[in-house]
Amino acid sequence: MMEITMKTLIRDLLNDPLFSDHLEFLLYFYDLRGQEDRPFGEFLLERDHEIKCNDVIYRFDRFHKLLSEGSCFYRFDETRPFTGLFYIKSTKPYCKGKLITIPGGGYGSVCGRNEGLGVAFKLADEGYDVFILKYGVKEYARFPEATSDLVHALEYLLANPQYFGDCHDYTLLGYSASAHLVGTFVSSKYGYKNYGLPGPNGIVLGYPVVTFSGPTNGHTRDNCLGQDRLNDMELRKELSLENLVDDNFPRSFIAIGGKDNIVPSNNGKALKEALDKFQRPYIYKVYEDCGHGFAWGTGTSSNDWILEALAFVRK
Repeated sequence: MMEITMKTLIRDLLNDPLFSDHLEFLLYFYDLRGQEDRPFGEFLLERDHEIKCNDVIYRFDRFHKLLSEGSCFYRFDETRPFTGLFYIKSTKPYCKGKLITIPGGGYGSVCGRNEGLGVAFKLADEGYDVFILKYGVKEYARFPEATSDLVHALEYLLANPQYFGDCHDYTLLGYSASAHLVGTFVSSKYGYKNYGLPGPNGIVLGYPVVTFSGPTNGHTRDNCLGQDRLNDMELRKELSLENLVDDNFPRSFIAIGGKDNIVPSNNGKALKEALDKFQRPYIYKVYEDCGHGFAWGTGTSSNDWILEALAFVRK
């Protein structure tokens, strides 16, 4: 079995049969065309500092080992072959709980390397069983398709306790666009109750896209609406999370980057105001040194914020 190191050639990654179905999940935003004969570590060092590069190499190698064991990836909807669940088991002799982490990506990609594997491996090492949702993007994210992917994934987990254990008590984690997905899923209007499913014990939202009515991340809004519905102002309003909060909205932890230049600050504030209006329990934290996409927060003031978030929402 191949060991992935800083010296591994990009060509070997691209040609590896274990990675063939998951390269977009792993390599989003990386354009490797014409780079095939270069060491992967050399390519990474041109784009980030050494500590982060070593983290990426570690995730790739650990993920490769899990794929080789054959019990890591599960398809829950054969009609949507681009979807699936990655199962990262607790590395402890116990399981603290079941988590579903959903990487963001503007409903245009699934940023699995950081908000998927990066978060999941950390949480598995803390004693959690973690599922990473790979959902439909671009034309396959048109509302309610991505939300339906989460519905079908949860149905699959609940129907197969022999593989996953009891998943009725679970927590949802979303980031950027996937925080919007989580918000719709827990809403009374569009969410789990409409499918006869149990709700999460709480939700963790990192740098969330909230509103489609005001300043927001345009890629997220447009991919969710679809080109033919961009000017449907009523639908924009209906799909804005601040309008979906009610008395049943779950315990929430909201993490915002003070230097976020991708999702305008009015988004988090709009959700905060809605939660205040309905007196829902939440923590809202701004990490002033963080931009967008800080995921686990390694090397910033937000480091380990997800552990703090879980301690609050899982009370």
